[in-house]
Amino acid sequence: RTAGTPLTVSLDDKHPLNGKIDGNIRTENLASFCEHITRFERVRTITKEPIPMIVFEAAANHNRHITTAPPVKNGRIELVHYIKEQSISNEYHRYGSQIEVPSVE
Repeated sequence: RTAGTPLTVSLDDKHPLNGKIDGNIRTENLASFCEHITRFERVRTITKEPIPMIVFEAAANHNRHITTAPPVKNGRIELVHYIKEQSISNEYHRYGSQIEVPSVE
């Protein structure tokens, strides 16, 4: 909510939390998740098990980011994974704008 980022939780068909949590939950197997990874801009994993290589390959093929580090309690550190930053810079020449050439009369 703080970052204004929609959250979708994807669980395996056999996951123990399946049917026990509320929200935007998707129940799908690993192959289905990899097939539809383009729905997500970033993927955050919270499992202690190793992530299968097929997930990394699907993410690489569709230019998606996967964060595999364990979640932390400090929100300032954890939110770095969800916020997109944009930097805008305007540069001016010390003698004025080089794009706007004055007309010669």
